[in-house]
Amino acid sequence: MRCDGCGKVLASPDAVCTDCAAKIRAELDAPPQGKHPCPVCAGRFDRPRHELWPAGAKWYVPRQLKPTCPLCRSFLRDNRYPALPAHLVWLLIVTALAAWLALPATYTRGALAVLLTAYLALHLRERKRNKDAASRYSRDEA
Repeated sequence: MRCDGCGKVLASPDAVCTDCAAKIRAELDAPPQGKHPCPVCAGRFDRPRHELWPAGAKWYVPRQLKPTCPLCRSFLRDNRYPALPAHLVWLLIVTALAAWLALPATYTRGALAVLLTAYLALHLRERKRNKDAASRYSRDEA
């Protein structure tokens, strides 16, 4: 009987090649590669995959792309770009509707541009610029 990996003669059909077993053990014991650790499976990856969430939803259910671990495919939350608080988003929506309905047509476009700029400024303010790679992704509870 011969080893499938290296072709050495084995003592019995149940024997394990010591050279191949040492190579496999060294590969398993090697430190994981990748910049970001997965909080679910503890594997490491350089870039997350993006998949549609909720998975398997009907055609009429709104879906969005969320980052997932390429190893275990669990959904992750990117802590570098946090979502805006809901009360700020609703405040901007109500203000935009009020500007659209209450202002004259000549001022509406300018007012909406100011609100869009405020929304962009809020996003940039909430962004975490110096987030280290080890804590950038966390488990998404959704």
